[in-house]
Amino acid sequence: PEDAPAAPTTPKVPEFPTPPPHLRSEQLVESSPSASTPADATPPLGMEPPPEEPDTFNALQSSLTQIEQAGQTLFGPQINVLGNINYGVTASNLPLQRRVIRHEFVGRVDKLQELLERLQPGKTITICGPGGIGKSSLAAKAVWTLAPADQPPERFPDGIITHSFLERPEAATAFELIASAYKEVPQPDWATAAQRAMANRRALLVLDDAEAAQDLPSLLNRTGLCGVLITTRRREDAPDQNAVMDLPPLAPEEATTLLKKLAGARALDEDAVAQICHLVGYLPFSINFVGRYLHSYGINATEYLSSLELNDEADQTIDERQRAGIAHLFNRTITYISDLARQTLGVIGVLAQAPFEHSLIESVLEIKSAYHTLGELVNYSFLERGDTSYKVAHALIRTYA
Repeated sequence: PEDAPAAPTTPKVPEFPTPPPHLRSEQLVESSPSASTPADATPPLGMEPPPEEPDTFNALQSSLTQIEQAGQTLFGPQINVLGNINYGVTASNLPLQRRVIRHEFVGRVDKLQELLERLQPGKTITICGPGGIGKSSLAAKAVWTLAPADQPPERFPDGIITHSFLERPEAATAFELIASAYKEVPQPDWATAAQRAMANRRALLVLDDAEAAQDLPSLLNRTGLCGVLITTRRREDAPDQNAVMDLPPLAPEEATTLLKKLAGARALDEDAVAQICHLVGYLPFSINFVGRYLHSYGINATEYLSSLELNDEADQTIDERQRAGIAHLFNRTITYISDLARQTLGVIGVLAQAPFEHSLIESVLEIKSAYHTLGELVNYSFLERGDTSYKVAHALIRTYA
C-alpha cells in the first residue's frame, strides 16, 4: 500500500492557563510532515558554522548525575511532548492526533486489512512483537488509512487520541492528555476527568509502547465505548488474549522491496540485497537503517555485504539474528561518525527521553553550536529532526547508545 497522504496544515494550538503535558512545548508537530519551514526558522542542517570541540566532556561523562542536573537546570523535568505526533483538530475542534509516518511502509497488506477490520468502538486490539518489527508503523498506517484528511473516521466520530508511554510511562499523563483533548477539568482528578471524557464518546485511543506503561489497566478500565489500539513488546499487556495480532518479520520479498526502495541505485545486486535482508532477520528497523545508509553514502549493497561480519548460523533463531544484526549495524555505523557525534549520542542516550532542542547538547557538552553535530546524527539516521527539535529515530537506538 502507498503511504498515507500528508495531513493538512492545522492552526497552532491555543495557549492554556495551565498547559497539559502534550501542549507544554513548542516542539509539537502542529502541521503535516511536509509542511515548509518558516523563513525565520533555524538554518538548514549543514549550513551552520562548525562546532567547537568540547574540553570538559570526559569530566561530564564520569558523572551521569551531573549530566542529568544540566538538563534539569535547562528545561526542568523531561516531559512528554510527543514530538512525532501530528496534533490536528477537526473543523468541529475534535482531536485528530496521528503519528507522523517517517519511513517507507511496504507490504503487510493482509495485516493492515485485518487490523482495519478489527478496530471497532468498544473493542481493544493489541499489536505484539519485538522492538523494530514495525508495530508503531502498522498502527500509524491504519490510523492514516481510517482518517487520511481532516475529518474523524466514520466509526470513531469523536476523534483520535495518541499517547506514547515510552517518553512518559505514567498513566496520569495519558489521563491528562485525554481529558484536555475534550476540555475536561481535573475534578476531582485527571483520571476521573478522562473517564468522563470517554464515557459517552466513540473515539479511537492509540496507546503506543505499552510495555513501558506503569499502570496500563487503570487506563483501560476507563475507556468506555472508545476503540483502543495498543502496541507492545509484551503479550501480557493485552487485556484480551483473543484480540492480539502477533507481528512477524517482513516476508523476504517485502524486505527486499523495502531495501531497494530505500537504497535506489545502490541496491541493484538482487543476491546481495536478499542476503543483507536475511542477515538482519527481515527486521524493518534494520532494513530502514541499512537502506538510508547505502543511499546517503554511496555504498552499494555488494560492498556492504562483503563487510557485513555476521555469522549466519543454521541454528540461529530469527530473534537472535535480529539482535545480532542491530548490534552490528550500530557498531559499524558508529565508526563513521565524528568523536563529537559519538559523545553527543552518549548524552542523548542518557538524558533525552523526549524530543530536545540543540541548546541541551550545547550546554551539556559546553560547545557554541550543536547544529553540525546533530545534523551528522540525522544524516546517519540516529536522529530525526522536527521543526525546532530533535528526536531519537527509534527506541532501539537509545538501547545501544
